[in-house]
Amino acid sequence: MQLVRRLTALILLWLLAGPLAGSPPPALPLPAAGKLDLTSHLEYLPDPGGTWGIGAVAGVLAAQFTPLPRQPPTPLATSRSPEDALWLRFTLERGPGGPDEAWLEVAPATLDDLRLFLPQPAGGYTERRSGQVWPWAEREVDYRQPLFRLKPAAGPTTYYLRLQTSLVTRPVLTLWPPLAFTEAAMAEARIWGLYFGVYALIALLHAFFWMWSQERIHYLFTLYVALNLLAALLAGGWLQQAQPGFWLPGLANGVMVALLCLSLPVMQRFSLDYVGLLRHTPFWRRQSLLVANLVASLGLFLVLGGLPGLALALAWPATGLFIALSLLLALGPAWRGDEQARTFILAFGLYGLGLTINLARNRGWLPPGLLSDQGLATGALLQTLVLSLAIFSGHKRLRREKALAEAQAAAERRLREEQADFLALVSHEVRTPLSIIAAATHNLLLDPTLDAKGRARGEKIRRASERLTRLMDDYLSAERLASADAPLRRGPLDLQRICRAAMDDLRDTPGPEMILDPTPVPPGTGDADLLRLAIRNLLQNARRHSPPTYPVAISLEVAEGGLCVRVRDEGAGVPVADLPLIFRRFRRGHNSTEAGAGLGLYLVDKVARRHGGRVEVTNLVAGGCEFSLWLPLEEAGP
Repeated sequence: MQLVRRLTALILLWLLAGPLAGSPPPALPLPAAGKLDLTSHLEYLPDPGGTWGIGAVAGVLAAQFTPLPRQPPTPLATSRSPEDALWLRFTLERGPGGPDEAWLEVAPATLDDLRLFLPQPAGGYTERRSGQVWPWAEREVDYRQPLFRLKPAAGPTTYYLRLQTSLVTRPVLTLWPPLAFTEAAMAEARIWGLYFGVYALIALLHAFFWMWSQERIHYLFTLYVALNLLAALLAGGWLQQAQPGFWLPGLANGVMVALLCLSLPVMQRFSLDYVGLLRHTPFWRRQSLLVANLVASLGLFLVLGGLPGLALALAWPATGLFIALSLLLALGPAWRGDEQARTFILAFGLYGLGLTINLARNRGWLPPGLLSDQGLATGALLQTLVLSLAIFSGHKRLRREKALAEAQAAAERRLREEQADFLALVSHEVRTPLSIIAAATHNLLLDPTLDAKGRARGEKIRRASERLTRLMDDYLSAERLASADAPLRRGPLDLQRICRAAMDDLRDTPGPEMILDPTPVPPGTGDADLLRLAIRNLLQNARRHSPPTYPVAISLEVAEGGLCVRVRDEGAGVPVADLPLIFRRFRRGHNSTEAGAGLGLYLVDKVARRHGGRVEVTNLVAGGCEFSLWLPLEEAGP
C-alpha cells in the first residue's frame, strides 16, 4: 500500500508540474514604432521526422519547449534530414492604447516550409502557410520573404511556427508595425537594387569587352559574375517575387544550388587563367579542373535527385577549399611582385571572409545582425569590384604597352628603311669601282707580256675584289632577310639548276672539285636567288674546309615530306663546342683559317627558316661533315 501511495503522489506531481513547465513564455507587447527581434523571446521544440501535429505540440508536448539559444548548437542548423522540423513558440498581446496589428517576417527566403498556427476563440488553430514549397498565391503578403499578419487578442496569444528546410540556415523572426515594415522594405529595395545594379553593370561591361576583344578572361569573369548574381537574386527571393508564376514550388532553391555548383569550375578556371596558377605544372592544373568539374557534376546530380541541401553541403566546403588552395598558390607570385596575384589574394580573401561569416552565422556561431546577415553579399560584391577594376586596369596597361611596342616597331621600321636606302646607295657606289677593278684585273691577266711577279699581284687583286664582292652580297642579303616585312620572291624552283648555278659561281675560285648527283627531285616554289646564295655559301664553306684533292659532294633527295640538299666534305669536321653556335651571326669556327665575316652559315639558316625549313650539320664517322638544307614541300611545293 505504501508503494501505491508513493506512485500516486509522483503521478499527481507530474500532472501538476506538466502545465507549469509547458506554460508559454511571457507575453510581448506589439511594437508601436520600430521592429522587434524575436530571437531572444522564442522557445523551440525539435520534431525528428516532422510527424507531429499542432494538437500534440500545443498539448502533451508543450512542456518540452525550451528557450532558443543564441549560440550553438542551433537546432535547425544541426538538422541532418530534410524531413526534420522545428517548432517555435512565442506569445504576444495587444497592450492598452497600442497597435492592434503586427507583421511577422521570417528570414531567410530559402526556407522551404513554414506553417503558422493561430489560436481561435472557439478552440483549435488556424494554419497559414508560406515558403518555397508552397504556391506563391498562398502568401498573405506579396513579398520576397515569408510574411504573416498577426492580430492578437487583448490578452496573451500564443503562436506556433513550424519550420522545415533542406538548406542549413538559422531562421530570424522579426515583428514589425505595418507602416515601419513598408518603409524599411522600400529602403531595402533601393539598397539591394543598387547592389544588383552594380553587379549587372559589371557583368554587362565584361560581356561587351569579351565580344569586342575575344579575350577569355572577360568571358570567364562575365560567366562567374552572372552565376553569382542569379544565385544571389534567388537566395534573396527577388526573382520569385518578380515572376511568381514562373517558379514551381521547390524549384527556386534547386536552381540556386545548381548555379552555385556551376560557379565552382568557372571560378577555378578563372583563378588559373588570371594569375597563371599551376602554369608550369600542366598535370596538376588539369587535375584541379577535373576535381572542380566532378564536384559540380555531383552537385547537379544531387539537385536533380531532390537533394539540394546535400549538394550545397558539398559545394560550399569545396568552394572554400579551392579558394584556400588558390590563395596559398598565389602567395609565391605575390611575394615576387606579381600585381595580378596580389589582386587575386585581396579579392578572393574578401570573398572567403564573407563565406566564413555566412557559414558561422548559419551554424549559429555568430548571432544574427547586419554584419553576419550580409557578410557573404558584401564579400562577393567587394571581390567583384576589385577583380573588375584590376582586369580593366590590366587591359589598359596592355593597351599602353601595345601602343609603345607599335611605336618602337614603327621607329625600328623607319630606321631599317633608312638603313636599306643607305646600303642601296653604298652598294651602287661601291659596285661600280669593284666592277672596274675586276675588269681591269681580268684584262691585265690576259696580257701575255705580264711577268710572273705581276701576274701574282694581279691574282691577289682579283681574289681581294671577289672576296669584297661576296662580302657585300652576303651582308646585303643578311639585311634583307633580317627584315620581317621583306617578302620572299617566290617562283618556280628547280633545285638541280640552282645547285649548278651555285657551282658555276665558284668554278673559277680556288678549292676542291664539286660533284653534283644528277638524281632528279620534284619541283617546288621559293626564292631562287636566296636559295642559290644559301647553297653557294654551303659549297664555299665545304671547299674552304676540305683538302684540295677530295671533292665536295652535292646530292638532292626527298626526305620527311620535303626536299633536302646535302653538301658533304672530307675535312676535319666541326668542333663539338661550335655545333650549337655555328649558325649564329658573325660566328666563325675555331678551326677557320681564312678571313671572313661569319655571315655565310647564318644566311643559310635564315634562308631555310624563311622558307619554313631548317639546316643541320652532322660530323661523319669517316671524317668530314655533312650540311643538310631541308625545305618542306607543303611550303615550297607546286
